Amino acid sequence: MTSLAENKPRRTQRLSARNIPSALIYETWAGKPIYYKGYREVLAGKKTISEVMWCSDLQGVLVSLLNIYLGNSINRKQYLLATNEMGYTWR
Repeated sequence: MTSLAENKPRRTQRLSARNIPSALIYETWAGKPIYYKGYREVLAGKKTISEVMWCSDLQGVLVSLLNIYLGNSINRKQYLLATNEMGYTWR
């Protein structure tokens, strides 16, 4: 009589936090790192770290121009302008 091998689900290789460069960490929340979107492509060698960072040169210029325009258009005693990567939590 032959026996069938059990079909066990394949384990996917989990990425250890020790293997991920700190440059790919966006911020830490509740003691756990939050990585930039696309960090797995960097680890696979498909992208560079600078490609997954969220603020490009063009984005920086656009944010600056928008901030100048809005700063001249709104009541700055009533509103506060904040720019670029604010993060997930408000402290």
